[in-house]
Amino acid sequence: PKFSQTITLAEVEQAHKEVLNLPLTNAAKKIMWELCSELDKQGVLYGDRRLGKAITAVRAFAYLKQAKQVEPKHLEILQHVLWSDPTEMPKKCAEVVLKLSCPDAAKANSLLLEAEDVVEKAPSIAHCLVKLDQIVTSLESLEDSSRKSKALQIVLAHRKEKHLEHIGAKR
Repeated sequence: PKFSQTITLAEVEQAHKEVLNLPLTNAAKKIMWELCSELDKQGVLYGDRRLGKAITAVRAFAYLKQAKQVEPKHLEILQHVLWSDPTEMPKKCAEVVLKLSCPDAAKANSLLLEAEDVVEKAPSIAHCLVKLDQIVTSLESLEDSSRKSKALQIVLAHRKEKHLEHIGAKR
């Protein structure tokens, strides 16, 4: 591959300094403590060293998003770093982190799963279309995010497919 841009070691060191100095808001700190408490209850294992590195990861994530401080939404990255057992902990960790740090993203995921279930198990196409319309309305009420957009795109595609199927069934 050919790179069009390079970064100097001095620029990396400067970015690292800026990351380490990025403050956490009180809301982010509060949610961080809630996350740790809930993860403990769920049996998700992490140590003090991992937690320290996780805070640096959160700061780096916020920095890359060009934030001036760490907000609760930046804690989303913790779902990828606060676990040690790869068989079940990533899922538990993701659920807890999203629920507390990005409730609208968690709701979008939940609505998407509900839509998938409706498409698969609805007793009729008409029933499916009504339920999908309700899910679209719920998704549209959420705060804008990439998760919301992706979920809405998928649900709208399901609705279009079912609508076309419904029209074809009427003929």
